[in-house]
Amino acid sequence: MNVAVRLDGKVAFVTGGGTGIGAGIAAAFADAGASVVVVGRRPDPLHAVVADIARAGGTAFAVPADVTSYDSLAAAVDTAVDEFGHLDIVVSNAGGPSAFGPTLDITPEDWAATVDVNLNGHWITAKATVPHLRERGGGHLIFMGSSTSYQTDPGVAAYGVSKAGVSLLRQILAVELRNDNIAVNELLPGMVRTAAIGQVGDETPQIVLDHVAQVGEWLKDPEDVASLALYMVSLPTTGTTGQAFNLGVNRT
Repeated sequence: MNVAVRLDGKVAFVTGGGTGIGAGIAAAFADAGASVVVVGRRPDPLHAVVADIARAGGTAFAVPADVTSYDSLAAAVDTAVDEFGHLDIVVSNAGGPSAFGPTLDITPEDWAATVDVNLNGHWITAKATVPHLRERGGGHLIFMGSSTSYQTDPGVAAYGVSKAGVSLLRQILAVELRNDNIAVNELLPGMVRTAAIGQVGDETPQIVLDHVAQVGEWLKDPEDVASLALYMVSLPTTGTTGQAFNLGVNRT
């Protein structure tokens, strides 16, 4: 990877780092010189990402944790700080499957589970990591958002509502943390070529490709999203904050 941004001496904490977008961001940050803490629920994918980073000459450390549990995530943060001494960058990327279908047909359990991982998990990640960014004198907090926050497509209410909450959380925290030199921004990746792309309702990859072409979007690879994440953390922490960086297509 041709890296223009350098993150030497920085420590990045990436949730959902075992696969897809999170793995791509972890690899890109390590390639740029950061020490990367790769966080996720399943140990095996985390260790695979760390091994790939090590083979490429980078530094990374795997910490299994569940972002829906504050105790689990806080323990992961403590482990990361014990390993690398501090945090400079937090990428709150972890998400999970959504309940799809007519809004009022979704079960209370499926609605709660979707909101728990796709909204509460971001709040928990912020709550556990921001004190360490403050101790460092500032840093970057990136939430992984979704263009579904702005769309009214039927059948995706649970996911869209949870991601709309993430968008508002980003805006409020940006105001609250500005004086701490912590930039809080949101990355909206749009459609990305990952293993999860075939799990959107009953859609197949070909239907996804047709949909992307119809709305005028490009189907991205995780590396494309990682390039934007690198740019976002290259900005001064006292500068751009509260913003949404969108690689997708907004449709209202």
